[in-house]
Amino acid sequence: MIDKVDLSKGEASVSEAVKKIDFTTILEKYRDLATVYAWLVVNDKIVSGEMMKLACFRHLQDLRRAEDPDESFPYRYDLGRCRSILGFASIFPEPAHGKPMPLMLWQKAILCMSKAWVYKDNDNFRYTRVIVSVARANGKSYIASIMLMMWAPTFNILLVMVARFTELVLRGTKRGGLVHGLMLMHQFRLN
Repeated sequence: MIDKVDLSKGEASVSEAVKKIDFTTILEKYRDLATVYAWLVVNDKIVSGEMMKLACFRHLQDLRRAEDPDESFPYRYDLGRCRSILGFASIFPEPAHGKPMPLMLWQKAILCMSKAWVYKDNDNFRYTRVIVSVARANGKSYIASIMLMMWAPTFNILLVMVARFTELVLRGTKRGGLVHGLMLMHQFRLN
């Protein structure tokens, strides 16, 4: 049974909680970029906000829960899906430039954390909504485009694009294209 960690107390922090937990088995088994990124963030090797630290801590704790035979945890982390989305992202053209762009580690981690967690019994996605809050011109549109093009036909998705990219798409310019803009602005449903 995994011990619960209460981070609601004023003096509690993710960095302190991580020091009290043995993640050795998890880090040996899961060597994907999302887990590596999560480990670096919770150990303050990569500067990030509190919400990202909590998401990374949840990722590591959930990996422990998924591996614990005493836990009735309904999810599993699918390394094949993680490799699949990163492979797709490596060949997917960035909308504004028309050619693939290398992703940063945080972008790869978000793609894997959001799309590699699935229900054990039916392989449906654990997360159907992802909120990415990053300053403008830092790659949110590219991540959203990758997710949309890979999974739009298979689950509910609503993407709201911001700033310059939306303006280009709505105008139907050569960079974004009107068809691409319409896909981004509609909600796709299974039924």
